[in-house]
Amino acid sequence: MNNREEISQFVLENFLQGDEKIFNPDESFFESKKIKFDGFLELICFLEERYGILFRDDELIPKNFDTVDKIVGNVKLKTSGETI
Repeated sequence: MNNREEISQFVLENFLQGDEKIFNPDESFFESKKIKFDGFLELICFLEERYGILFRDDELIPKNFDTVDKIVGNVKLKTSGETI
């Protein structure tokens, strides 16, 4: 399973109760209100633990984690040692 699939699966299982009908990986999680603040923290913890990365406080803004593609891109940056 690649990063995109793992992250999509995490979002689907933890925030959408596995309902694939309402999951759109291109949709804004925050505008659609599918992920709220406590979910945002859960998502960050999952990413840091799963990929062995650490996000700085100034990187923890919703626009950096708003869609699956943004999350995947940021994980790639962090695993390569770059900053967002």
